[in-house]
Amino acid sequence: MRFQVQYQRDDGSWQLLDAGGDSGFIDIGRAKTRAARQAGHSFRITPPRVGDVYTLRGFVTFEWRTKDGTVARRARRRTTSGHRSSAGADPAGFSAAECLITA
Repeated sequence: MRFQVQYQRDDGSWQLLDAGGDSGFIDIGRAKTRAARQAGHSFRITPPRVGDVYTLRGFVTFEWRTKDGTVARRARRRTTSGHRSSAGADPAGFSAAECLITA
């Protein structure tokens, strides 16, 4: 899995963060048992200047590889809202597809 953070530009398009917004690929295990697996990554975001507002969202890239490391399948998904597990959420229990950072 690979976790990435994007921000929304003034024209409404989305851009990957230049620095610190990419986890790189994280090995979460083998598919022998077909059991569901979960992983995550924490990102440190530099606060905006006073008066600036940023909208952020996450992307996850999934890759399934063969024994020799060849990519057999790839899927990419955007973050979504409504997750039951929201440890550390502010406010408690909150889950959103995007987040707003203000200073």
